Amino acid sequence: TFRFTAFGEAMLRYIPDPGAEDAQGATTRWLQSVGGADLNVAVALATLQGWSCTWISAVPDNELGDVILDAVAPGEVGIYHVWPQQKRMVYQRRHSVFCTMADAMFSDEFWHGYWQGLYRDVFHVTGITMQLSDCCRRAQHAAIRCALDKGVFVSLDLNWRPALGPFADLFAEVKPWVSLVDVVVISTDQLGELGKAISCELDSAEALDTAIQVSLVSVCEELRAKTLCICCKFAQKQGQLRWSVVASTNSGPGESEGGPPRVSVVSSFSRAVSQQPLEALGGGDAWVAGFLDARILNDTSLSDAAHQADTLAALCQDRVGDFSTVTRHELLAGL
Repeated sequence: TFRFTAFGEAMLRYIPDPGAEDAQGATTRWLQSVGGADLNVAVALATLQGWSCTWISAVPDNELGDVILDAVAPGEVGIYHVWPQQKRMVYQRRHSVFCTMADAMFSDEFWHGYWQGLYRDVFHVTGITMQLSDCCRRAQHAAIRCALDKGVFVSLDLNWRPALGPFADLFAEVKPWVSLVDVVVISTDQLGELGKAISCELDSAEALDTAIQVSLVSVCEELRAKTLCICCKFAQKQGQLRWSVVASTNSGPGESEGGPPRVSVVSSFSRAVSQQPLEALGGGDAWVAGFLDARILNDTSLSDAAHQADTLAALCQDRVGDFSTVTRHELLAGL
């Protein structure tokens, strides 16, 4: 049995109800939903079915915590407000239970007890948790360290958020793990932070795809990552094209010790998905779910896994909210 585990925060999201404005256009009612980068991946995989999914976190023992638990499975939490028209968000995590949890909650002892070898385990984390607080950072390091000790398949989405701190600070925390975990996901912005910036003057999706492939191979070589993924988007007159590029390290006889690894790269550009997102949320998390599902549950090629991930991300953004509600039937129909 495959068991997927995600570790991270959950937040309540509030978005203005377009049908509830006063005479001055001010919002009089907000719509509430639940989300969280790590949690979103678990929900997406659970909705596809075929996985046993677990989300590990800390929520308050009160009505706000009940809202989150009710949304995930039949005081203080993090809250963020979204203004879609202004493309603006405001986050409030200062007193969240997750950001102020005691170190003893998720210590090495907890994680070693959790990874018992009873399942074919897959563990997913994001860089967001590393940046939230010192206790979150320590808990995540313990989680990754113990998972790798037990031979668990680990995926890491850097998911850098500038509002939480400089990229250099985040990368200093995750760099020791990048060559050890099984999958790392970055963005085009992060390529620039890693010294492989993509020109803003590229005038075609084809040119962007080529540039990203070259840069990603270089970064994969330097970081000695096993599998390094990047989601690509290119604006069109109506909507956008979505595809992805995946670089992987091929080790074998003849590779000199300490020398550069042999890296191959695949792109799903030839099958790029054209989309008009209803809401630009949750796509990256759905992509991770689609990729892991294809590679681990169905043992597909990197190219096919990338295409499935692109398709699930696009379908997820056809709907409102952080959570993917795309079923496996809908995913297969969209491929």
